[in-house]
Amino acid sequence: MTITISAQAHQEVFEEADNTRQNNDPDDELDVTCKYPQALGEGYHRRVELRQSLVLEIESYQRHDNLIIQGMTTIAPSITWKLGDRTELNLYYEYIHWFANPPRSFVTVKSDGSLTPRSLYTGYPDFYLFDIYNHKIGYTLKHELTDNWQIRNNVAVTLTSYTQNESYLSNIVDDRFLTDYDTLETDNTENNYFGQIDLLGKFNTGSISHQLLVGFDIKRNVGDFIGTRPVTNVPRLDILNPNYDIPRPEFVPNFRNLNTIQSYGVYLQDQIAFSDNLKLLIGGRYDWVSNEAETIGNGTDEPVQKDSAFSPWIGLVYQPSKTVSLYASYSRSFLQTTGFNPEGSNLVLSAVEPTRGTQYEVGVKTDFLDGKLSATLAAYQLTKTNVLTADLAAIFLSDRGATESRD
Repeated sequence: MTITISAQAHQEVFEEADNTRQNNDPDDELDVTCKYPQALGEGYHRRVELRQSLVLEIESYQRHDNLIIQGMTTIAPSITWKLGDRTELNLYYEYIHWFANPPRSFVTVKSDGSLTPRSLYTGYPDFYLFDIYNHKIGYTLKHELTDNWQIRNNVAVTLTSYTQNESYLSNIVDDRFLTDYDTLETDNTENNYFGQIDLLGKFNTGSISHQLLVGFDIKRNVGDFIGTRPVTNVPRLDILNPNYDIPRPEFVPNFRNLNTIQSYGVYLQDQIAFSDNLKLLIGGRYDWVSNEAETIGNGTDEPVQKDSAFSPWIGLVYQPSKTVSLYASYSRSFLQTTGFNPEGSNLVLSAVEPTRGTQYEVGVKTDFLDGKLSATLAAYQLTKTNVLTADLAAIFLSDRGATESRD
């Protein structure tokens, strides 16, 4: 049976085994060796304090093959400053480190339809690793121009780096030997940049009140994905007598993909109250998106995909009483997509049309027991066009699909 424990639990088990510590030199209390806990594996950990604030640590151990260690560390400080009676600034930072070593295992189907035991690790643990570092830093700034108008600004930068090493098997021979491992190690970076500014205000036109929102945002995503593969095949694994102690093969570069996605958007929305029980929400957004993908070394000059679209929305709410709301809405959505479209007898990466969605919805919402209980009954229709679908005649995606949902 595969056992998954957190990094904290791993450390606690290690500390509980501290009674195995011994001094390598009886006259030197700063040179200590501890046995690796038997519950986790076999080996030792040596700690030598060379001088104050300078420590040398030496480890040699092998964890049990059915042991998976997962852990996540999060640090998220923030600070808010009042820069004046009408101005507020919030600065924040978030750090996340997540890892799993090895991250997971798989089962394999035998010829009689049965599965390999869940207690069997069907890969080589030394070739599996997820290790993710994520840093996010940003600020939000709000300034009240008047009692009814305010301007808001938001900037965020997210820097992500992660290692993803996996080895997938694709065949089983004689219901015993796992073969044809597809082994890949990747080192990736993905950085996201986001900026937004909008203006929010309240005003009246006669007896009708308005809450107006107008804004602009920009997003940029830059990815760099590097993959390596072994020059020799990973040996097959005998599930009746698995041997995970194999020499590490030499890895050589296999691919490098660069991807940059940049988008701009402007939006305008007005929430109109004709009376206390009749309100209208109307707005729209226009987006421009560009997607540039490049595979280093393939000798192909991939074109930049550019798309733009307007997405409106409108909704109406009528309250015949304080506990009952009748509503109806209409909205359009936009999503840039990329995929393979056939051109003649060849498969080339061409710019497919963006996915568009159209939704209609009507419903009623009621509140009971002074708002402690509510119920909603709704009917909607959602239609999507230019949805990427698999072509059964070849291995590629095309934009010939459409979907429709009703309820």
